[in-house]
Amino acid sequence: MPYLVNRMLRSKSAREFRNFMTKAGHDSGLFQGLRIKEFGRGPTAPFELDVELDGKALSVINVGYGVSQALPVLVEMVARSHGTYIAIQQPEVHLHPRAQAALGDVVFKMA
Repeated sequence: MPYLVNRMLRSKSAREFRNFMTKAGHDSGLFQGLRIKEFGRGPTAPFELDVELDGKALSVINVGYGVSQALPVLVEMVARSHGTYIAIQQPEVHLHPRAQAALGDVVFKMA
């Protein structure tokens, strides 16, 4: 996922990607925004992804298992080309009900 997030953030559609991720995070209650700390340049340069909660940047590993499981699904869904398929088995398992409903809405809209 890190390479894909990095590619999406550096693409022409970076604003759309950020808006999509921010809306998905807000609607689900999982996070209010994303922050990227870059540690170099180029498509394979390391970076750190933090989520914003109540104005604070927190590492993905410190905010709960549901967030770390939902982010790759959201990234993959928005990164896919139109007309392609994605198979997800129980994407809601580690999410609270509000996040489950929001993820369902995203899947419905993307379909």
